[in-house]
Amino acid sequence: MLGPLSVRAADGTAVPVPGERCRAVLAVLLWHANRPVPVSVLTEAVWHGAPPDSAASNLQTYVSRLRRLLPAVSLTHAYGAYRLTVPDDELDLSVYAARVEAGRAALAAGDAAAAAAGLRAALGLWRDRPLVDVDVPLLEPDADALEDDRLAVVEDCMEAELAGGRHADLVGELQALVGKHPLRERLRGQLLRALAASGRTAEALEAYARARDELADALGTEPGPQLRELHTRILRGEIVAAPAPRPTLTPASVCQLPAQVPDFTGRRDELAALTALLSAATDTVPVAVVTGTPGGGKTALAVRAAHSVRAHYPDGQLFTHLAGGSGRPRDPADILAELLRALGVAGPSLPDGLAERAAAYRSLLAGRRVLVVLDDATDAAQVRPLLPGTPGSAVLVTGRRQLPGLSGHAHPVRLGPLGAAEARAMLAAAVGADRLAAEPEATDRILAACGRLPLALRVAGARLADRPDWAVETLADRLDDEQRRLDELAVDDVEVRASLSLSYAGLAAPVRRGLRLLALLDPVTVADWSIAALLGGADPTAEHGEASEADTDRVVGALLAANLLDPVGRDRAGQPRYRLHDLLRTYGRERARTEDPVEARRAAIRRLFHRAATLTVLADEGVPRQEPVPRLPDDPPAPTATGPLVHRIRRDPRAFLDAERANLIAAAIHVAGQGRTGQAAWFAGHLHPQLWLDGRTEDLIRLHTAIRDAAGATGDEPARLRTEYLLGRVLTRRGEHDAALRAVTRCEHEAERLGLTHLFACCLATRGHLLRSTATDADDSLGYARRAVELFAELGDRAAATAAQRELALALNRAGRSDEAFAVLEQAVAGARELADPALQALVLNGYGVWSMGAGRYAQAREAGLECLAALRRLDDRVGGLQAQCQIGLADLALGHHDEAVRRFASARADALAYGDAEIAAFGTVVVATSWIADGRPDESVPVLERCVRTFRELSQPRRVAQGLRVLAAAYDALDRAADAERARAEAAGLDGYDGTGAPRTLSTRLLLRLAAGNTTD
Repeated sequence: MLGPLSVRAADGTAVPVPGERCRAVLAVLLWHANRPVPVSVLTEAVWHGAPPDSAASNLQTYVSRLRRLLPAVSLTHAYGAYRLTVPDDELDLSVYAARVEAGRAALAAGDAAAAAAGLRAALGLWRDRPLVDVDVPLLEPDADALEDDRLAVVEDCMEAELAGGRHADLVGELQALVGKHPLRERLRGQLLRALAASGRTAEALEAYARARDELADALGTEPGPQLRELHTRILRGEIVAAPAPRPTLTPASVCQLPAQVPDFTGRRDELAALTALLSAATDTVPVAVVTGTPGGGKTALAVRAAHSVRAHYPDGQLFTHLAGGSGRPRDPADILAELLRALGVAGPSLPDGLAERAAAYRSLLAGRRVLVVLDDATDAAQVRPLLPGTPGSAVLVTGRRQLPGLSGHAHPVRLGPLGAAEARAMLAAAVGADRLAAEPEATDRILAACGRLPLALRVAGARLADRPDWAVETLADRLDDEQRRLDELAVDDVEVRASLSLSYAGLAAPVRRGLRLLALLDPVTVADWSIAALLGGADPTAEHGEASEADTDRVVGALLAANLLDPVGRDRAGQPRYRLHDLLRTYGRERARTEDPVEARRAAIRRLFHRAATLTVLADEGVPRQEPVPRLPDDPPAPTATGPLVHRIRRDPRAFLDAERANLIAAAIHVAGQGRTGQAAWFAGHLHPQLWLDGRTEDLIRLHTAIRDAAGATGDEPARLRTEYLLGRVLTRRGEHDAALRAVTRCEHEAERLGLTHLFACCLATRGHLLRSTATDADDSLGYARRAVELFAELGDRAAATAAQRELALALNRAGRSDEAFAVLEQAVAGARELADPALQALVLNGYGVWSMGAGRYAQAREAGLECLAALRRLDDRVGGLQAQCQIGLADLALGHHDEAVRRFASARADALAYGDAEIAAFGTVVVATSWIADGRPDESVPVLERCVRTFRELSQPRRVAQGLRVLAAAYDALDRAADAERARAEAAGLDGYDGTGAPRTLSTRLLLRLAAGNTTD
């Protein structure tokens, strides 16, 4: 980016990016790397405000080409924008910004050498003007601003070099810079200082005179006050040549630092933060505190950082172990005695008592530069007496627990697991990269089992290194067994279990119990309410109840302070969330099996499920739904929810359900696996509406399939049928109509036999919908829809009856009974308004739009579609909005607004792909490809249309297959492939009954053929 646009592979070879517009798209995405770039911005960048009609599809082509050229990077699309994800260290713009930031920070901190090196490294990345070979006027202002910033960086670099005493070396470079940028007074001032400090005072005064004359000629002004003041100081002789530095002698200093870990890997950001803090010039005593999960490599990092800053502490580096995790932390007075002896205080001179030793220690360090490393501190009280009292020295502390008592002094650095690449590199250092590369899947399993924790990885690496006869898979298999995992992660006197046990033993009994109960869960994040339910009340075997807010806070706070529970931020509902590290979870389960009775463990999980069900039912009441979820006679009454969380859920129920989605699905599946399939199916029914609205079809399939299979195994027919029906609904959304019809038909017959009337009515309504969508004879669907309306009305479910009326109206409309359809729609509209249900109103509006299209009232259909889409967006029903977009798009086609229609379908296609709606994605693709025929690009449309026809066949959509074939025939005609066109039309006639005389039966087919011909009217 900092010069001609250049892309290189991991091995350094150039990756050519052909095509001026494709390069423009890449340039804009890289300039805004890791941020969404709206399609409108890309369109403006590529076509400079004059895009062709085919801009949207052309842009998709360029993006597809970039994805092929750059398979290692992520180029995604969401909500009308593209995002190119590039690691910061792989983009010169990002590397430049980071180096500049670090260099300027070092300059501000007084470290001239580090500042100069960092800023020189940043400037060395520039090859020319940014994107000099790419024509993107949209980026010109940004490139100009970056060039201006580069000049400021050059000035900062000169400032750092001058502060480092390189006056004479810089004169030539500064003269060249002044010649190129004569109006930059800061550069002129730096040149004057370099000349004067080099003993060239006369030349400095001449340079000032030239500056005054040139500024007067160019701007008609005098030099600024800073340059004038500098001139005065030179005249007074205040800036003189600096004396040559003389070597200084320092007394021998103590260095107690342990040797560095030879295979130290990763922690680049943490190491940089520590070295920057410990090497900065400051008028206080820097104190860095490194904490984190047991086995996280705190001591190794501290030792590494201490060695890297040794030169900044010429008077010594002290290291002492405080034994904070041993259960018997050392007395600060004893530690001070050890430190004083290291600093030369003989035995008889050693003061008695903590206060006297601390005073002597501070006196010895006054005026000296000593680094003190305090390893494994227990708390702030142990550390405070060990802090130097005067600037110059610094302290680096490690500890298993956080040290909030030092918050006024300390800079915390918290260690989590290593990154994936770092963990792999650490294991490779012990085992050999080739050995791991030969078994990548087994390697990934070891990394996962070790939780990317340095201690565990070190042990695993040592075991593999000791056993060269083992395959990597051998250790992976052993670690897969969770009950054996900690036994396997031990070598000689190094054990992961022992490290975890030290932290566990330091907890109070209620906190240890909290850790054990949290470990019973799968590796998920949890909120406070889940922890409260696990803890329960006074009776640990009760299946209901929860701990008080105060008790829960105490347990959570203690686990956080001990770095045994990781905070992972706030969720969409505003709840703080936490997770256990995987190895801590393994250890906690091991302790639970030993310390907690089976019934107490089961009761904790049941308490959690009961609370989850209570809150889910409450939240589900606020989720809009457009279709009924089956009810069963044995469904429990809605539980009563209490507490502050209830009010938050009522304010934003969908935020709560979204935040807890993974946990709630896991809870339902777990309960089903325990044989309580009726509860699980009832619970899943309350999860279904939110997942349906969010388009989470994979989650729905996993949830309902697991419960259906469990119910089948236990013989729970009602639960099995309810989940089988809901699975059928999901298959309908995915466009798998044949499979959906089979599932719903099975449920219909069984539900009627078992007297499950509400479920039976749901099946009838859905079967009617499927028959209307797939059958060539619409009369088949009428009876099912009509019977569903009657049954829902008899059951008193007015919302379901209204939704079924909409289905009945569409079936009547499909059968050509338009007046009857309109009358039923009028009833549905009245019902939806009376119920004041916005989701239901949107559904009925959609039906009204479909009816209007059939009646030839296209403008009216478009207005209904827009109103429906607006309502669905207010409800955040993104998936339902797909149908509305398609309806609007068809209306635009009918009105002759082809360009607008194609854009609408292209947008719907992108959203459908994101939400897993294969039918709408394929139909949107058909519309876009059809437009290419009229644009003179039938050769491009043919392979796309052929692929869509295959998709419709896989989805068992004969009407869609016929539509695709007819458009495909039009494309073949445009290419003079008469035989192919005839075959396509013949097959289509067998599916839709249209023999080619008159107009095609379906309006959408007529509109597609009109689009292919480029006609705005029939």
